[in-house]
Amino acid sequence: MNPLLIVWIFLCSVFVGVPGVYYLYMKRNASRPWNLKIDKDYAPLITILIPAHNEEKSIRLKLENLW
Repeated sequence: MNPLLIVWIFLCSVFVGVPGVYYLYMKRNASRPWNLKIDKDYAPLITILIPAHNEEKSIRLKLENLW
């Protein structure tokens, strides 16, 4: 067999075959229900970072505005 033909077959299988198989796998699995269990009472904890440098006069107003 021609070595150039072997290289072309390998490259086509890698660059066309693998994404094609992945596309078909995801297309089949994307339509399934996710079965998520959602807790309606969940409230996440958050952190707010305020970059401040020489903001002594206005930082109090900014902190009051966050609440």
